[in-house]
Amino acid sequence: MKLFRKLLLSSVAATFVVPVLAQDTLKITVSGTRNERLLKDYPGSISVLDYEDIKNSNSSNWRGLFKYDASINSQSFVRSDNSRSYAKGDSGNINIRGVQGNRILTQVDGITIPRFNYGSGTFSASRLNFIDFNSLGKIEVIKGAGSALYGSDALGGVVSLRSIRPDDILQEGEEKVVDLGINYNGTNNSYTPTIKTAFKEGNNEFLISGSFSRFEELQRNTDDIYINDIDGEADSYMAHYVKKFGNNSEFNLILNSINKNTDSIYTGYNSTDDYTGTNDLTDSKRIALSTGLDWNSESDSTFDRIKIQGFVNTMQYENEYQVRNTADASDDENTFDDLNQDSYGLNLQLTNDIKGEKFDHKITYGFEGSKLDGSRLRTKVEIEADTTEKYKSNPDSETTKVGFYVQDEISTDKWDFILGLRYDHVDIDAVSDEAWFATDEVTNNAGESGLNKDVVGEPHDFNDGHLAPSIKALYRINENTNVYAKYDRGFRAPTWDETNSSRIGVYPITFHEIFGFPTAYFGYVTTGNPDLKAETSDNYEIGLKTNSSKSDLSLAAFYSKYNDFLDKSARDGTTTITGPLGSIFGVPVIRTANVDDVNIWGLELNNVYYFNDRYQGLSIGNSISYQKGENETEDEPLHTIQPFTIINNISYVFPNQKLSANLINTYVGQPTKRSDYTDYVPESYVTTDLGLGYKFSDNFTSNLGIYNLFDKTYYKWSDINANGGSGTDDLAYQRYAQPGRSIQAGFTWKF
Repeated sequence: MKLFRKLLLSSVAATFVVPVLAQDTLKITVSGTRNERLLKDYPGSISVLDYEDIKNSNSSNWRGLFKYDASINSQSFVRSDNSRSYAKGDSGNINIRGVQGNRILTQVDGITIPRFNYGSGTFSASRLNFIDFNSLGKIEVIKGAGSALYGSDALGGVVSLRSIRPDDILQEGEEKVVDLGINYNGTNNSYTPTIKTAFKEGNNEFLISGSFSRFEELQRNTDDIYINDIDGEADSYMAHYVKKFGNNSEFNLILNSINKNTDSIYTGYNSTDDYTGTNDLTDSKRIALSTGLDWNSESDSTFDRIKIQGFVNTMQYENEYQVRNTADASDDENTFDDLNQDSYGLNLQLTNDIKGEKFDHKITYGFEGSKLDGSRLRTKVEIEADTTEKYKSNPDSETTKVGFYVQDEISTDKWDFILGLRYDHVDIDAVSDEAWFATDEVTNNAGESGLNKDVVGEPHDFNDGHLAPSIKALYRINENTNVYAKYDRGFRAPTWDETNSSRIGVYPITFHEIFGFPTAYFGYVTTGNPDLKAETSDNYEIGLKTNSSKSDLSLAAFYSKYNDFLDKSARDGTTTITGPLGSIFGVPVIRTANVDDVNIWGLELNNVYYFNDRYQGLSIGNSISYQKGENETEDEPLHTIQPFTIINNISYVFPNQKLSANLINTYVGQPTKRSDYTDYVPESYVTTDLGLGYKFSDNFTSNLGIYNLFDKTYYKWSDINANGGSGTDDLAYQRYAQPGRSIQAGFTWKF
């Protein structure tokens, strides 16, 4: 462990603002095998951001954090639909190699952060409501399936986040450090002051941190009529205690508290035509407590390393959506969403090192068990009628996950083999209550008839087990160059919000010409599906990694085949319901279903060349990603595939080792669309960013960035294709314009 830390510290000794295009192969990955391993010796693709990378990124979302990684993308918008009050976008929806949503596992300190979304995904409680980058010390992203080690949800990748440790900011020999910082981001006029203090007494280490962000709406490069007013704040606190003993063994205790809230006022262009005022308020809270023991044996024993972790995690998301119509007060209403997702769990990992004559083995065994309680209650208040209705579109559910895994890392002179196998069992128990059977009487006037109970029925449970094998091989051509190949099986069980849905909607479609009352209605029904299966994937990758004193290069080619993709808005027949004027026939039934088979393949290249020594003088880096994806069921392109992307960085560190400059150009091509897609398609674009960093001393550093230097107006395909709207007029895409020219600046002072 000490050797790895020295290598890591030496590779990031220069705290300059250098975009992470090509990974420093001397960095350490833990997520790849659950054991420390140099990136160059891992047979697969992983992006690693350490504490300095995170701090210098000045980011509050995935898009900013992975701005210069061509293979990672995300959505970044708040509201996605101009006609449905519940419709919200998801800035926490990260996309890795064309796969996104709940198909990407996201964890903080081993605690899964679930993503809740309803319907086709336009209402989402973003994961980023419960994550603060200022409290993180390391981020690792596994590109491709990770189910052999991490189980369900790791179908398309893993985002592993680790909280700051005291030794992230305490240098060798230091007993106490205070780290003060402030960042300004012009893309949303945000100010984020941070304070961290770490101190050490003997074998005890402590860290306390806090961040306090205030932000506004994204400053989109379009007319003000398309931009919603937003006021938001995010406060985060963390305490981390480490007790070290023995042979690199330690006990730790981590407490996290995050509170984020926003107040959004929609313009007339971004709300339903009849509404004269819409206001959206959200409040999200997360409190997590985790404790663990990492024990390393000082002598021969049955196990050389034992890791135990227990955690409790509470997540609460509250949303109030207010609608006012001066022309018709009967439309005035407030809709409240109360979403709670609470979990607890236990993780155990055992490792044994075996030295042989020809082969060395590192065998890792593990167990993970967790329980998640999910509940979402909706309350609609009609202001003029003074009525209140409570209902649940999803039933209260308890999700229990149990997983067992084993992995053998086999090493010889030229070859490394990593063999893994994991078994997971997922059990979802759903419970009905009055709110589950209730329906929105103001909308469909059918609640008292018991219609919802007759049509939707009792919620369904889910129970399934799955095996996920993994085979990886790495060959050392020479001391600096490795080639590898790997196969991973991935799977994802449906989540509690996908398994069941209860909603009956009835809406008027024609009105009396004189009196204006409804003369005809249409409707829809959502219901659960007892026949859901887990999504599965087969993932193949080959690659090359090479490094020298002058360069780093990684090249990867991948192919993934996904089966039984879940569609939350699949139409499954019709039914008859009762509306205000009698029976409505041919009402579509919508439920989650396994409908699609998908394949995705692509090429990735990341490299950097240093004309002088590393982190000195001139260097040029590139990150390139090409992806193709097809829905085999429909023989159509896959819309989650990101366009061809090239990112180039020209960096220069001045001879005084104090000033650094980066000129970054990004080219994004035009997306490939389905044959039946008639909505707006963004054009290809090029943007230019300029970044400067100045190191006044070892304890005081600053950075300045001018982003979108030439004020280019452009649109992200990941925002446009997921927005829930339609058409090619200004409203369909102008509100998703990316920010124009903006400034980001910050400083850090340690004492």
